[in-house]
Amino acid sequence: MTCKLLFLTAAATISLAAEDATKKISANIWFPFDVNGVAMAAGKYEVVRTGHAPILTIRDVASRKSVMIVTAGSGASPIGTTLLTFHRHGDLYVLASVTDGRAGTVLGVAQSRKVKEIALTSRPEIITAPAELIYVARR
Repeated sequence: MTCKLLFLTAAATISLAAEDATKKISANIWFPFDVNGVAMAAGKYEVVRTGHAPILTIRDVASRKSVMIVTAGSGASPIGTTLLTFHRHGDLYVLASVTDGRAGTVLGVAQSRKVKEIALTSRPEIITAPAELIYVARR
């Protein structure tokens, strides 16, 4: 009886810890890019989604500059595939989606008016940046 109770307590604790964790995606982006009208420099980035909210924070690790965006689910992806997808229009790179490898979801990123106008006249090249999914326990 004590063994079963201990096992159930441990399982509940692990489950609560996983629910209370923040997902962080880490990626090295080798080109400057645009996130919904905000210019971001090339460098190491963290993308954080807390809980189940459709809000992402994209943060440059070196400069600590960040931008928050509201996302929309735009599809499913294979479990284990974590990456950032960009659309390239000439010299302009635009963050188009974030793929969460653990949840198997692709989160679309809203585009600025300027990018929408460019997209009407040109077909973008698709660029993907591999990323790593990290779990950080909340304090």
